[in-house]
Amino acid sequence: MRKADLEVNHRELDAAIGRYRGFMEKAISAQRVIRTRQEKCDLAESVLLRLLANWERFIDEQLVDCVNIDHSQLSEYLGVSIPAHPSKNICEAILFGGGYRDFPSYGALKGFSKKILPEASNPFLNVHSSREPLINRGTT
Repeated sequence: MRKADLEVNHRELDAAIGRYRGFMEKAISAQRVIRTRQEKCDLAESVLLRLLANWERFIDEQLVDCVNIDHSQLSEYLGVSIPAHPSKNICEAILFGGGYRDFPSYGALKGFSKKILPEASNPFLNVHSSREPLINRGTT
């Protein structure tokens, strides 16, 4: 079975950000349909919610794909046997089948990823701690 490609998730998130950025640039400069500052703020809030949903989907996909690439530590953490080449669906079920996982901050995500992913297979550790407040600002 072919292993997950983490770059695909990045391309999808980058495309969504670009799409919404372009949309908001048009909306801000619009004078006929979206006239008032309040209308533009309302629209910006709805776009921000959509971006946050894309971010959440990105994080979920990254976690699933990382587990798909190397599930050795997750197997130990949960105390379960995972097939040698689990499908992405199995990885997703193992991670999220027991309920919704909430990461209220990047630190919470990083802490969880340390428990389930080997250091060499954990891209969440590559984010420098000085960048975490910037990420948290968008997620809280």
